[in-house]
Amino acid sequence: MSRFVVLVLVFLFACGDGGDGDGSKPVIVLPPLEHNSDVLLLGDSITFDLPSQTTYADHVEDAFRGGSVKNVSFPGWTTQNFLPTGRTYAGIGVAVLKPEFCSIYLGTNDTGFPLSASVFKSNMTAIASALVRDGCGSVIINSPGRYFSPWRDFAPNILDRDRFLAQYVDAIFEICNPPGDRIICGPVFYDLLEPEHTDDGLHPNFDGHVLIADHLLRLMGFE
Repeated sequence: MSRFVVLVLVFLFACGDGGDGDGSKPVIVLPPLEHNSDVLLLGDSITFDLPSQTTYADHVEDAFRGGSVKNVSFPGWTTQNFLPTGRTYAGIGVAVLKPEFCSIYLGTNDTGFPLSASVFKSNMTAIASALVRDGCGSVIINSPGRYFSPWRDFAPNILDRDRFLAQYVDAIFEICNPPGDRIICGPVFYDLLEPEHTDDGLHPNFDGHVLIADHLLRLMGFE
């Protein structure tokens, strides 16, 4: 039985500055790894492709340039927006793509409503299950990062949002326990990302995106 990998990336919404000031993207700093797998990235603005910013999605695309990477991400979106009953999911055409790796990186925007941990878990389970059903490989669910200053100093209800993020991390591990053949817990960016990995206290900067990509690609089999 072949083993697939579907990446479910749960994270915050971001649009940090990673450019060099002239509107161009910085040079990818990760090794130019070759891989012929197809990858689907689902996410919010941390995954969103900005012309002046190099994100973890750019690093993944560089690593998998032997295959193809489809990036479906929208600033401010939550797990609610990617539910398999909605138009967005239907429009992706997962059953046609049948990527070996699928990535969903969501979570922080869910705290703004907020969605309870039980609803978040239900949404994430539904998305991951639909990806597997429609032909994706195995599922890796990554945990969202925390809030730091200066974001902590002006965002409303920030302590409540932090509390929900911690609950989302627990919910993710519940989805992966017991470990499934195709749904896997990924890096816990809730613990891995530090204040120096963001310029505004929330959105990853260039170094933050490199850290995310590095852990992610290692999980996909790159050294």
